[in-house]
Amino acid sequence: MLTFAGNLCILFAEENFLCQIANTNNPKGRSDDKYIATAHEYLVVYAKSQISLDWYGFEPTEEIIKRYNKIDIDGKKYREIDLRKTGENDLREDRPNLFYYFYY
Repeated sequence: MLTFAGNLCILFAEENFLCQIANTNNPKGRSDDKYIATAHEYLVVYAKSQISLDWYGFEPTEEIIKRYNKIDIDGKKYREIDLRKTGENDLREDRPNLFYYFYY
C-alpha cells in the first residue's frame, strides 16, 4: 500500500506488513448487505519496525473462559455458537420468508 506520501510511505511498505485479522464484530450478522449478512471486518496490521515490535495481549476473565467449554484434538478450548437469530421473532414460524437451509 504505497498511496501515502513522505514517511508514511515507508510505514505501509510491503515488508512492514504483519498480518490481516478477521474481527467478528457481530456474530448474528448485519442485514445491510445485499445477499449475505456481514459479521466481520478486517484489520490490516503494519509495523514501522518489526525488530522493535512488542505484542501485548490480555488475560481473559473467568466470565469469558467459562464460555469456552469444549476442547479440540489439540487441547485448545473453543465454544459453539448457534448460527441463527435469537430473541424476538426468532422462530421459523414467526418469519417463514427468512428461513434458509444450509446444504453441505
